[in-house]
Amino acid sequence: MSMGHAREKIAAWTDDYNTERSYSSLGYATPAALAAQAIAQPALMRDNEGKTLIAT
Repeated sequence: MSMGHAREKIAAWTDDYNTERSYSSLGYATPAALAAQAIAQPALMRDNEGKTLIAT
C-alpha cells in the first residue's frame, strides 16, 4: 500500500465517520450535522452557565 493509497482510505473513512454514521451519544446525529447546528444556533450548544458544550 502506497502512502497516497493510505491517505485516500483515511480520507474516505473520515468522511464516512463524520457525515454518514449517526451516534447515540450525539442524539443519533452525525458529527457534521451537530457541528452545523452549533454554527447555525450557537445558543443551543451552551449549558445553563453559558459554557460551550462542544469543542470549537
